[in-house]
Amino acid sequence: MGNAFIGPAEAPSVNGGHSGLSELIDSVKATYKPPRCTSCHKPILPGDSATSFYCPQCGQVLIWRCSKCRKGAIKYKCPHCGFEGP
Repeated sequence: MGNAFIGPAEAPSVNGGHSGLSELIDSVKATYKPPRCTSCHKPILPGDSATSFYCPQCGQVLIWRCSKCRKGAIKYKCPHCGFEGP
């Protein structure tokens, strides 16, 4: 009888009454800055249709493109080397 099953009503809650998890979530929310489209500077949020790739010329900067700028072939410019692309 040493390995008794703990049912859902007896299991500890996910938070467990501790504020550590909620403090961590609050900290991430306060410091999270979403990437921005390199062309229009719109924030790219989780779930948005977007793409990212390193600059084709220098490979130093991660270029982000929102779906609107990508589909419209709006130009972007690498802030490191000045490369421009559609």
